[in-house]
Amino acid sequence: MEVTASKTFEEKDINLLATESENKEEEYTPKLFSEGQDLQSEETSTDSIEEDNKNSEQLFDQEIINEDEDFEIPVPWFLIKHPQGDVIIDGGMPIEAALDKHKHWGSVADVYDPIMKVSEWCKDQVKTVNTNPEDVRNVIQTHLHLDHSGAIGHFPNATHITQRVEYDYAFNPDWFSQPAYVREDFDKPNIRWKFLQGKKTDYFDLYGDGVIKIIFTPGHTPGHQSVLLNLPKTGHMLLTGDACYTGDHWCDRCLPGLVASASDAADSVAKLRKIAKETNAKVVWGHDPVTWLDWKKAPMFYYD
Repeated sequence: MEVTASKTFEEKDINLLATESENKEEEYTPKLFSEGQDLQSEETSTDSIEEDNKNSEQLFDQEIINEDEDFEIPVPWFLIKHPQGDVIIDGGMPIEAALDKHKHWGSVADVYDPIMKVSEWCKDQVKTVNTNPEDVRNVIQTHLHLDHSGAIGHFPNATHITQRVEYDYAFNPDWFSQPAYVREDFDKPNIRWKFLQGKKTDYFDLYGDGVIKIIFTPGHTPGHQSVLLNLPKTGHMLLTGDACYTGDHWCDRCLPGLVASASDAADSVAKLRKIAKETNAKVVWGHDPVTWLDWKKAPMFYYD
């Protein structure tokens, strides 16, 4: 599971990415919202933040958490309003994490405590930005870990997009990855899946308009994928997912806390850095508690 350090988030913080534009009806162009919950951990870590994307090598230690202190980890997920159909990326933690965390997560909940209200479940949260669950056309899964599986099977008209290798691995993971997968989250009837094929389908363009591209970034898991957006006003945004938790991972100071392949993880971060440089993208790391505070939140705001 994901390990970073953080100052405390309030439970009421919905964690929606946003722009300075107000959320009002206007010309229907692609817009990005992001929601999330928090995980609380008793482990310790050193945080770093990025001064800006053009000078990402120059990180500095932001905060050292006492090893006896609990700390919280943001768990972002994203909603993209698109003329061809709304898209969710991941979906955060499943509703079961709020209803009965120990029953659903088992011993994992003793180490990573999901801080989540029932009302913060993704299916309910999309309604706060005037989105009906029936209008969600696609759910993109960066991977199938238990803190990213909240949307699976809960949007009736959605096709779920993941890598074939990720789906297969989730049913039979290595012993060290097994606790991060909860089979009940993704082994469900009547789910429409679309499987991508790694390098063969890299840079898959979801709607064929360049707005949403899926990037194959294995390492954290064998079939991890990241998402590159190109929004009309904001330009490119790179959602790394768990290919890169924090600024430390972005600058090769350490690997994510859980990796299926260290070499693949390092290669994927290098690939993402190259993409960010070439596109001048705003980079959203997967679980960085410091930079997450700087993003504007919905339902008041969005990126367009």
